[in-house]
Amino acid sequence: MSYEGRWDTMRPIVAMMALLAFGTVTRAEETNILELSLAECIEIALEHNLDIQIDRIRPEIARYQLDLAYAPYDPLFDFSAIHSHEESPGGLDEQNRPFVGSKTDQDAFRSGLRGILPTGLSYSLSGDLSRRTGSDPFGNLTPIAGGDAGITLRQPLLKNFWIDSTRLDIRLSKNRVKTSGLQLRLRVMETIHAVELTYYSLILTRENVKVQEQALELADRLVADNRKRVQVEALAELDAKQSQSQLEVRRSDLLAAQRNVLLQENALKSLLAGEYEAWKDTTIVPTETLLAVPRDFDVEESWERGLAKRPDVQQARLIVEDLGLIGKFNYNQLFPSGRNRRGGPTAGTTGCI
Repeated sequence: MSYEGRWDTMRPIVAMMALLAFGTVTRAEETNILELSLAECIEIALEHNLDIQIDRIRPEIARYQLDLAYAPYDPLFDFSAIHSHEESPGGLDEQNRPFVGSKTDQDAFRSGLRGILPTGLSYSLSGDLSRRTGSDPFGNLTPIAGGDAGITLRQPLLKNFWIDSTRLDIRLSKNRVKTSGLQLRLRVMETIHAVELTYYSLILTRENVKVQEQALELADRLVADNRKRVQVEALAELDAKQSQSQLEVRRSDLLAAQRNVLLQENALKSLLAGEYEAWKDTTIVPTETLLAVPRDFDVEESWERGLAKRPDVQQARLIVEDLGLIGKFNYNQLFPSGRNRRGGPTAGTTGCI
């Protein structure tokens, strides 16, 4: 295919890309220029990033769940008071002899305190007091009072001795608090890393636009020079068409480079913006430059730091710890509960006062 045929084929494509470029330039003229450094971008991202705002709430929720896991250790106190009154009128018996009526007043008070300790020891303290006052058929008052108190202690020696459901829930809740904190730290690290990569990528694409602009300028100059050569018959017309084709290729490369700038800018906005509507008419211009600073790294030291400080590694260790706790609980549930055939406790102490 000749160069003229290639140019005729590429002309609609070049015209369309030129139209897109015109729209891009027109939109850029309507936007606001915002110059940001890398530190400012990181600060904005940590403050407005939606994923970080969500992960900041998770540690608080985990701490509330931990407080709730301690609820079974709160003692339960109950108190009750009962008053009753009975009265029967007098009258005549079968021999028509009069008899005096009777009345009875009774007061009963009962209180108790029960709960469980972190060792699995369950306790129950109870006491009651009653007072009864009544009159006999002769009208004499006969007060009767009494009361008792007792304490019951029960400590499991087999099942639920190593760990019970309450202690398991507390241990798992503590690990969830740590996991949620590590998740927040990991999210911050990932966000900072993403902002850095996107920021430097934006600088790279903007520098690439400058390079493509220079290449387009050189290609345009070459076309102008070749036209003068054709006029003086120092260059063939076919060679001049080739330079014209290269000019359109450079123009296409420039449009692609400008498109990449917009893509990287939108990617950076997605990391910075809590509300994207406020950033849609803003053009971010990096104030820093690409500068490679040589640094020496120790591979073994990097491995040790990664295994000790990486949040995802620490989360994996907590998951293994949770599985170990669940396995320990399930194994302890295989032991007998320490009750005899009649259902009475065999591992406990009961006392009455």
